[in-house]
Amino acid sequence: MNSNSFQSQTVKMNLTLRPRKAFRILKILRNHYIIQLKQMVEATTAVKGGDAVAVDSIGNEQDKEKINGMIDRMRLLDDLLMTMVFDGNIPATQRMINIILGREDIIVKSVTVQKLEKSPLADGYDARLDIFAEDSDGNHYNFEVQRANAGAGKERARFLSAALDQRMLKHREKFKDIRDSYVIFITENDVFGHGLPLYHIDRRFEEYDEWFDDGNHIIYANAAYSDESTDIGKLMHDFREQDPDKMYFPELRDGVSHFKKAEKGRDRMGGEVEEYAEEYSKKRSENAAINSAIKTCRDLNPEMTDSQIKEYIMRSFGLSEETAGKYFTPQPA
Repeated sequence: MNSNSFQSQTVKMNLTLRPRKAFRILKILRNHYIIQLKQMVEATTAVKGGDAVAVDSIGNEQDKEKINGMIDRMRLLDDLLMTMVFDGNIPATQRMINIILGREDIIVKSVTVQKLEKSPLADGYDARLDIFAEDSDGNHYNFEVQRANAGAGKERARFLSAALDQRMLKHREKFKDIRDSYVIFITENDVFGHGLPLYHIDRRFEEYDEWFDDGNHIIYANAAYSDESTDIGKLMHDFREQDPDKMYFPELRDGVSHFKKAEKGRDRMGGEVEEYAEEYSKKRSENAAINSAIKTCRDLNPEMTDSQIKEYIMRSFGLSEETAGKYFTPQPA
């Protein structure tokens, strides 16, 4: 839409329109916006790990080369590769847990990726776990791989820890039967800045120097740690490494090699990249439409409150109250 033509439409409108009448006008404008945005999205690029792929022409040879280049440059620190490698991969997960906890005896029973933990509240915040594992003793592990520091905040660690615990006990089980839970962030950067490979967070008594020992554990693994004379340093190297042949641990090397070098694995990886790019483009255009609708509401009728505008975009775009609320809440840096 030409910005001048849009302004000429809005200037003629009474800025003191009642909200209900404004909603009807905005619904017409929204449909026009969506048509324009569909045209705009043809030029949209989807970005993953710093690489761009044109979504509207992803099937041609040039873009297939771009996709292959993206796959070659991916590391376990990238969500897409990490998800593919660890999905159901008990040996790799077991090796990772034992190294981070400094043990050799932990036996992993099951592994799932992108596990959704639904909130028990109707309007509660759901938790999606990057890697969820359970060992033979019933202990639960959640691994979160984060390239941006903002995704590994202390508050998020607390939330994920609570999400693990609330699902651990079954009906009629006693509190003393709850097993240990571990939320483990693997971060691209040293988020605490002390140069350590691992940061352990456990509760202690303030009045005297003893552990509370409630079985709740939060650990940050620093993927920037580069001392490869230690197992944790080798593990962090493997998360940073693009070439599977240069990885130390065969459990991780085999998984990465399958999706980068084996024909079937690489084809599947390419399909996932294309799907990601299309989903990214769709989400980006939807966000643009919603933000434009919010701005239009404010321009046409300054008397409308955020609550009224939120109600409008919930109805128009089929959003939940929680999702709509994110467009009115400043996101953390």
